[in-house]
Amino acid sequence: MKIIIKPIFVLSLLILSGCAGPKTNLFPPDENDKTVSIYLTDHGRHIGLVVPVNSISTNIWPEAKDFKSNNFIEAGWGDEDYFITPDPSFWMATKALLWPTSSAILIVGFDKPPKEYFLKSGITKINLSEIGTVVRKKIED
Repeated sequence: MKIIIKPIFVLSLLILSGCAGPKTNLFPPDENDKTVSIYLTDHGRHIGLVVPVNSISTNIWPEAKDFKSNNFIEAGWGDEDYFITPDPSFWMATKALLWPTSSAILIVGFDKPPKEYFLKSGITKINLSEIGTVVRKKIED
């Protein structure tokens, strides 16, 4: 369980720290800026976040080293019963929204480009400026 909680905690802190004050020149990137592409995958039941493996700091997410043979990682989170059931019911969706239930995290490593790997999912590509990774680099130091 510690393996799962630590990355979620660190990711939450990074997201919340991004709300601490205005950041300029990070998004949208200038046309000459180097970028890192991330993707949001819409699977209907949940949204996944896809990131290139080589852009993940193992200081922030040590378990990413387990995926070094892959090009991408998708991470998703949701109600455990709803998340792992192939054909969830309306009742399961209602329960997931209204009652405290167990959660599950799905982490998948893959090599194909996201648009090829997730043929039945909506894909949104977001290009982030590499300068936005300064926060990551400071944490690594």
